[in-house]
Amino acid sequence: MKKSCLILLVAAFVFVVMSGFGSAAPCGGVVACSCNDTLSSSRTLNASDNITGCTGSGAGLTINASNVVLDCAAYSINGTLNGTGIMVTGLENITIKNCTIGKFLVGVNFTGVNGSTLSKNIITNNTFGGVLLRGSLNNVISGGEFGWNNQGSGFGLGGVIITSGSNGNNITGGVYMHNNKNSAVEITISSNSTIIDGNNINTKILGKSKKVLLNKKELRLILLDNPMGQNDEMTPFIVIRKV
Repeated sequence: MKKSCLILLVAAFVFVVMSGFGSAAPCGGVVACSCNDTLSSSRTLNASDNITGCTGSGAGLTINASNVVLDCAAYSINGTLNGTGIMVTGLENITIKNCTIGKFLVGVNFTGVNGSTLSKNIITNNTFGGVLLRGSLNNVISGGEFGWNNQGSGFGLGGVIITSGSNGNNITGGVYMHNNKNSAVEITISSNSTIIDGNNINTKILGKSKKVLLNKKELRLILLDNPMGQNDEMTPFIVIRKV
């Protein structure tokens, strides 16, 4: 019963954050972006871009082409607690970096996105979650900050939500996760082989596959003395197995 409720809630959550993306102006290259625009080529944001205070269920940006790099250069993409900050569907080799994304239902939605990177982003104060990976493979979340996500009074999932056939994703490189209401990383519904490597987050266990029989307390005790001796560097993977 609990699993069925979770499936329904996640399905409703995905529907909400994917709905509302209608017609929008194209941007990218030398063309500045505004709320609800469609990014079709790489762009580094500057003072001419205005993606703040976005309203409506489709607020933010939609990326509609593979091999696109969005470098926010520390500029913000923010909304009014509606829509999705950045929506990407069915693409590959997308890079989103140096962005500050907040005050949406979800900060970044990767649905059917493969081989892409989220690097050094600050994703905070989103109602349901920071990043959603749905049916997405072999993506990397590196560095940055995820905090105060899913702070609404209703249903919320986590800083990073990995669900529905998302495998081989890697969270690494000193990601700072804090004050996410339910969990730092929520792994739900048929998502296996998710790799979470050592991060400087006070030895908290971010998430684990349901096939791992140890509980989070036992895993934390194994890693409590930081056996790899890492701070914010990218680390070798730590494999914990029964001997």
